[in-house]
Amino acid sequence: MAAGRVPPGARELGLRSALNGVAGDSLAAVDSTLAVRMELRAGGAALALTRASLAGLRPRVCVFIHGLACDELSWNRRAAAWQGSAWAHRLRADQPLQYGALLEHELGVSAVFLRYNTGLAIDTSAQQLAALLGRVVQAAPQVREWLLIGHSMGGLVARRAHDIGVSTQLAWVRRAPMIVCLGSPHHGAPLAKVGALATAVLN
Repeated sequence: MAAGRVPPGARELGLRSALNGVAGDSLAAVDSTLAVRMELRAGGAALALTRASLAGLRPRVCVFIHGLACDELSWNRRAAAWQGSAWAHRLRADQPLQYGALLEHELGVSAVFLRYNTGLAIDTSAQQLAALLGRVVQAAPQVREWLLIGHSMGGLVARRAHDIGVSTQLAWVRRAPMIVCLGSPHHGAPLAKVGALATAVLN
């Protein structure tokens, strides 16, 4: 983000994420300022990959990876849905209504959130994630386990990043014992198949 620029609000961030989901590859190709850059975030801010910045991470960290055309705010729960649930009383009033905050409270983990360009190919995002995790693991040696939680496309990116880590013998893979996929289309998404068929017909 440019110096002095006000961080985008939830609505602007949502529109930008949706735009990247549709045309993120084109935005990245021309190095547009609208192209989302991959980063880890916590507390509403980007995490610097330094020992000082990551010193507060607990021994177990959950990395939340959002799905297509989304961003890290998709892991927030609507206040109306949260109230009256079995977990409504578990968080302090000043904590966000967020799945990560609930895990931090109940399981004593740290929650961080990946922001990335969902318009890029899954393999491209996975390569970026594998490299990013390599840097963050070096900067946070106190973390023993990195648990990847991916929603939809996020699960596919997490799995592919892990495969890349295994095949290239990246050190972080030994600290990533679990990948949780929520609604990830491991056998292909019907909409994507229809889109591929339509493209073939038009060509």
